[in-house]
Amino acid sequence: MNRVELRDKIKTQFMEKVSGKSVKHYIEEWDLELYITPPNLSTMVKLAANAEENTLDALITMIIDCCKDENGKSYFKAEDREFLMTEADPDVVIALGTRVGEGISSIQEAGKN
Repeated sequence: MNRVELRDKIKTQFMEKVSGKSVKHYIEEWDLELYITPPNLSTMVKLAANAEENTLDALITMIIDCCKDENGKSYFKAEDREFLMTEADPDVVIALGTRVGEGISSIQEAGKN
């Protein structure tokens, strides 16, 4: 197996693992329905780095990396971090970040069964 075939096999395995394992969530204040998807390793590394230093920054990371539309496209990008931290209702952002964390936990638990 060459490198390209190995990479394809690894990606396919991960996509199969997370396929259909998103959690639907509605944010009334923003009139927005989104899907919380499982984090990839890159997101998990960022969360681990942020969790001890800044819990709120970790929440923003989860929102940016794990909130998708019905087609799996991210609602937020890295450049939205400052916007979410300064111009969005903090109560809604914290509630969403908490919900994303709960959604990730439920997705991971479902994957164990």
